[in-house]
Amino acid sequence: VLTRKKVSIAIIGLAARKATVTPMPGRMKGLETIDEAAALAQVMPEVKKANPHVIGIVSDGCLNDAPQLLEGKADWNVAFFAGRRCDAPFPDSVGGTKLVYPGSRLHSYAKVEVTVTLGEAG
Repeated sequence: VLTRKKVSIAIIGLAARKATVTPMPGRMKGLETIDEAAALAQVMPEVKKANPHVIGIVSDGCLNDAPQLLEGKADWNVAFFAGRRCDAPFPDSVGGTKLVYPGSRLHSYAKVEVTVTLGEAG
């Protein structure tokens, strides 16, 4: 969780299970990967406890998988989910969460506008 101009922002990073074998050899030695849904369920209570104004998720997974991760989780109040464009189509949003494609290999910027009322954290 970071704070900029009195706005607290929580960014959750998700790595695909293949990340332990595809990057530079040994880079992730000793790290265990778990299912994305399980990872979010595990970390979200801690994130919500920090009471950020904005929550975002950045994933190297496919955006077409995002709906199954986010459906039924409106209470998470995730503003955006950034990920990769794969072969399957994906919706523009899931509930109140905007799905964002920041370009191949996450090389581009993506803009998501969020309105925050100070004093009313998530």
